[in-house]
Amino acid sequence: MLINEFHLGANRVHITFSPNNPTDPTTVGLSGVLGPDLAFVPVIRVQDLGLLFGAERNFPQGRGDTTVAVGDTLNYIRGAHSLKLGFEFRDFRNDNFATDPGQLIFNTTANFIAGIADTSARTIGVAQANASPRMRSTSSPRTVTRSGPI
Repeated sequence: MLINEFHLGANRVHITFSPNNPTDPTTVGLSGVLGPDLAFVPVIRVQDLGLLFGAERNFPQGRGDTTVAVGDTLNYIRGAHSLKLGFEFRDFRNDNFATDPGQLIFNTTANFIAGIADTSARTIGVAQANASPRMRSTSSPRTVTRSGPI
């Protein structure tokens, strides 16, 4: 007796996470402060007050996973003997991304009121990590840091 089993499967997961604070930076006078395409209010810290507000760093973010599996098994049975041969192939592809609204740090309340940031930073571009070499290449985001008036 000869029995053949063929299996084919696929799975796709795509999820995204947005910041808890979706405030548009233009509504609070911060458009373009930390570079182009600023979509969310940056993290703002006033050191001497211990005050921290704004969006979270590294949001929005998300990932997409795709898995494809193919398998074939051949069973040969003759009398009291059996032989089983087969293979399985799995292809997993992963695409993660994270963006950065940046941060503004004011060492004193006076600097905060005057709008003079002591430190500011933002990763420009989309940070990506891909588990499969067949996927597009990993981008190289750059971090921009500066001090001075905003």
